Amino acid sequence: MKKITVAMYDAEGYTARLAEYFTHHQCDILDVRLFTNEESLQKYFNAHSVDLLLVDEDMMDMLPNLSDKVHKQILLSDGQRVRESAAETVLFKYQSAECILQEVLSMIADDDKIYVPTRKKQMGGTRFVGVYAPFGGAGVSTLALRLARSYGGTEKCLYVDMELFDGIGNELESKAGDSWRNVYQGGMSDLIFFLRQNKDKLGLKVESLVRHGEQVDYIAAVEDYRDLYQMTTENLHRFLRVLAEETQYSHIVFDIGFFSEMTMELLKCLDAFYMPQPQTDRQRKKQQSFESLLRREGELDVISEIQYVAVE
Repeated sequence: MKKITVAMYDAEGYTARLAEYFTHHQCDILDVRLFTNEESLQKYFNAHSVDLLLVDEDMMDMLPNLSDKVHKQILLSDGQRVRESAAETVLFKYQSAECILQEVLSMIADDDKIYVPTRKKQMGGTRFVGVYAPFGGAGVSTLALRLARSYGGTEKCLYVDMELFDGIGNELESKAGDSWRNVYQGGMSDLIFFLRQNKDKLGLKVESLVRHGEQVDYIAAVEDYRDLYQMTTENLHRFLRVLAEETQYSHIVFDIGFFSEMTMELLKCLDAFYMPQPQTDRQRKKQQSFESLLRREGELDVISEIQYVAVE
């Protein structure tokens, strides 16, 4: 399978660990070449072209003109001087290797001129697990995160935050120190926008949005609650198909914090549907109203799939 060629040039050795991280986490689609001197770089470019070239911003002027050999140049900047043209993108080089890789994957997914072969899952089927309650204060996110961590202890599991507002981002924050409180770093809003554009390389886009937190991989909540209501049933089915066919996750846990036509369709697609046990009369009445809605819609199978769980 043809891979995406990524060249890195760094005379000071800064990108060596970055190249190692790229290779370790995306060796199936990225062919990473690290160059530490101009002579070896020039020799390679005399015979090859590359999709992406990552180079320190301060070293860019020292290189020969490679525009006819490079599809896109990515400048690694310390933030002191920033330049950017149509053929160049600037990334802050002192962020984590995980964040840089995710930004690069997102660029590839958004670039229609870079071809990425569809990767097929090398394992068995994917189970879709959902947690939802028609009443608030029930501990839906607590239960969903508990399930995700439980599955993730033995198999690959992805937690998808479909809440209207981010409430657990800081809890899922990785040790790398990425702050969810101050900066939106990509999540369901980006995914929904990509879905609505009906662009190819959705699997790669999903990977670019996955964060690696404490004991769980996850896609963060939307930046704007209105984005979730823009997600159609067609968008949903495409998303589920890619999760099942093009990712290596055996379990996908959906933390569902709103209700729409798309939500109803998702509930019908679940392999397991968990609902926190109602604790008050008001919660029980809302649970009964929800089941009445399902009966009116003829969704008796969804009712039969509900598993009530006590959440402490």
